[in-house]
Amino acid sequence: MTTPAVYIEPILCSDTLSRREAEQQASLTLAQRIAGPDAVIEHYSDGAPYIPGFSGHISLTHCSPLAAIAVSSSPHIGIDAEIWRPQLQRIAPKFLSPAQIPYWSASLLRLLFAWTIKEAVYKAARTPGLPLHNITLPSPATLSALNSPSTPLISSTPDSRQWRISVIATSPVFITVVNKI
Repeated sequence: MTTPAVYIEPILCSDTLSRREAEQQASLTLAQRIAGPDAVIEHYSDGAPYIPGFSGHISLTHCSPLAAIAVSSSPHIGIDAEIWRPQLQRIAPKFLSPAQIPYWSASLLRLLFAWTIKEAVYKAARTPGLPLHNITLPSPATLSALNSPSTPLISSTPDSRQWRISVIATSPVFITVVNKI
């Protein structure tokens, strides 16, 4: 299984564009980069984005200062980008299970990685209401295999679906992509 293609675009706010409008413009620019100048972004009833007439599947994320799109042949693709925010420490018990808290909240980078994994899996699973604390995280022993094709990092959901984890960037924005195995 190959890592999905990822494209990144800066979010350019201005006096005439709100932050939200700038995010939407960056996302549209990405869609047009991969699917042509007439591409538009629409959403399925579960909220997943798609580009009408485009044969690939997409997942979108935006986090100042960038927007990113992941493209895959599989409909089960998720991407999340985040910068460090202090509220992640405060909400960690809401998205980490009690067993995950000791390891994953021990450092800011681990907490950010856990959050982006869970957000990307949530998007890829396309299961509204899936509790984030029920999404597994890789075991600490497997983290040295990060982005190794022979030993992929794996997450899973309660329905036994498994997800391959790829880290695209860690600074200044942490970007994680997952796709169904």
